[in-house]
Amino acid sequence: MSATAAWALSVSILALIVPADASTPLEPTVCGQWSIVPSPNASPDENLLRAVSAVAADDVWAVGFHDADPGPNFFPRALIEHWDGASWSVVPAPNVGVSGDYLWGVAAVSAKDVWAAGFSSTFGEAQALILHWDGSVWDVVPSPTFPGGSALFAVGAVAADNVWAVGGRVVGAPGPTGGTLTLNWDGSSWNEIPSPNPPNQAEDNHLRALAIISADQIWAVGENDVPGNFKHALTMRWNGVGWRIVPNPHTSSDTDSELVAVAGVSPNDVWASGVVFGPSGVRPLFMHRTGRQWTLGASRGGVVPYFGGHSGLVALAANDVWAVGSTIAHWDGARWTLVPFPAPGFNTALHAVARVSDCDLWAVGDFYDSNADATVTLIEHLTPSP
Repeated sequence: MSATAAWALSVSILALIVPADASTPLEPTVCGQWSIVPSPNASPDENLLRAVSAVAADDVWAVGFHDADPGPNFFPRALIEHWDGASWSVVPAPNVGVSGDYLWGVAAVSAKDVWAAGFSSTFGEAQALILHWDGSVWDVVPSPTFPGGSALFAVGAVAADNVWAVGGRVVGAPGPTGGTLTLNWDGSSWNEIPSPNPPNQAEDNHLRALAIISADQIWAVGENDVPGNFKHALTMRWNGVGWRIVPNPHTSSDTDSELVAVAGVSPNDVWASGVVFGPSGVRPLFMHRTGRQWTLGASRGGVVPYFGGHSGLVALAANDVWAVGSTIAHWDGARWTLVPFPAPGFNTALHAVARVSDCDLWAVGDFYDSNADATVTLIEHLTPSP
């Protein structure tokens, strides 16, 4: 399968949710409670939110894509929504792909400096798509293109002149195969920064998530397709000079797994989450880096969505980490605990979470609304308990 086809497959199975198990959540020790905040939809059919980033309590951004074709064909267009402190609204987004546009990541530097990243599709070929908000309008910003295709799945900011985006690109003969892709904004242009690929690559490597701890402590995670038709979780670190693959417990094992989220408290306290594929279904996966080594972290929860598991992470402190997906889980420094949250419909899934303050978090995703016969946006807010 080509890299472009793999990305298209990933998109096509986003709505494939396997219901979580019926385990009863333990009573968590958390600061508040989650509630649904009404959010708009741009399409009567498919509306999918994939990332969220906060500037302030009255300035939060969420991005994804929606189906712009009211007919039987899926014609995705960029979806951008904004919270102004009172309500969420759809903000116009430029679209460049003849066949579609997808946004997968968003990062806010300031109220007048916000980035969104994903990819556009033209006649079956994907190319990285980067948008920028200047306080008034979203515009397309040129970025490197690659023969055969490329895609971005996450973006994060160190500063206004140091922004990173990660994903995958088509590389080399006899391929084509998919290789990791890292881009950097230096204040004036986007440039590719060389990133490694594991030597045992069989088909496609993708970076799915990004965690910026400091300018010289950045983590990217994803998956490495290996011979035998399965995947290894992939972990990479930027040390200020270059990217390097860092071994994790699944690097050389027979475990079929992928990572889709990463967040760090400090250089010696980083979490990654994703899924493990097995005969009993798709199960949550947590990895924890303490000191100089990645270890498997204990998790709770049952069968999860194919594309994500706990697909959003935010780390507030060593004893205060949140993970969202088909469930919401909280790490208190000793264990992960499932936290109650409103699930309004079938296939409820949260794909990203962002911090405003320690007890002010936003999570975004989508669910199937049987009354509307449509997949609609879902935005939830953690606020202090009354």
